[in-house]
Amino acid sequence: MIPKSVPKKLQAVIAHWDDERTIENGIIIMIKSGYKWNFDDHGLHVRGYDTVREAIDDLRDVVPCDCEQCK
Repeated sequence: MIPKSVPKKLQAVIAHWDDERTIENGIIIMIKSGYKWNFDDHGLHVRGYDTVREAIDDLRDVVPCDCEQCK
């Protein structure tokens, strides 16, 4: 479940939020088809984070994507 602390505008690009910190993993986020992280030239659609704050900061850098997976 996406935490309420994540702004609605950012929640709109999230396809899946998996918080595995209780089993000593991180937070895994998959963004919706048609989006990617702006700092990635290869169309990265899944990333991992240690904290919700880190995830929110990076979600602010999500931009439209036109890679083969998103077409």
